[in-house]
Amino acid sequence: MTQEEWGPWIEHDGRGVPPHLIGRWIEIECRNALGRPWVSEGVLTLPLSKFTVMCWSGGGWMTARDHCAPVIRYRIRKPRGLTILQRIAEQPDRERIEA
Repeated sequence: MTQEEWGPWIEHDGRGVPPHLIGRWIEIECRNALGRPWVSEGVLTLPLSKFTVMCWSGGGWMTARDHCAPVIRYRIRKPRGLTILQRIAEQPDRERIEA
């Protein structure tokens, strides 16, 4: 995916899953137990697992083996139709729409 397909990065406040993200394609940046960042993407769906809730609420250990890395920041993927309209608006002469 190109950068144009994503909205800006938003710093997460650690207060759980923002409700407006449910059902949206998102990319998140987390920090693992060693403090190293990693990025993951996908659709945030209901019901939220305990693991997901914990990651969005600051992270922690689920079991002796499973560590939930806290979400540091996230961004939302723009709908495909929006990216097409943005390209048309930037270069209206180049795109023809048959009516």
